[in-house]
Amino acid sequence: MQRSQREKIKVEFEFYIISLAKQDNSWGLGGRRRRFIYLSIYVLRITVKFIKNKLLMVIIDNMEKRTIQILQYVNKNEGCQVQDVTEHLGLSRPLTSVILKSMEELGLIKRDFGEGRAVILKITEHGKEVLNNDK
Repeated sequence: MQRSQREKIKVEFEFYIISLAKQDNSWGLGGRRRRFIYLSIYVLRITVKFIKNKLLMVIIDNMEKRTIQILQYVNKNEGCQVQDVTEHLGLSRPLTSVILKSMEELGLIKRDFGEGRAVILKITEHGKEVLNNDK
């Protein structure tokens, strides 16, 4: 599901809940029901934010582990290709490409083009420093 679709569903859900809260006469509980619903929405928002932050921390932790694994592999196999890293780590090709791109932006590796469309990976001095500091 795309982000815009999720946002639309979220807004529609909140609108539905708030419209129910405004019809509190049909429930016979007056403002207490409305306050309860608003409080429930508030608690749900905080819970979702907490879960997103925890999930993000787990993803970042996994990315750091994979980054070190890729650095170690490229250091041992200078001149390897993206496909080699993909097979070694058991990741999908798109995920590997995203990780390698971010590593290149951080200056940890350098991607050179070989024959045809082949991409050859080399570790940079900064990448070697990071690898040595991790040990």
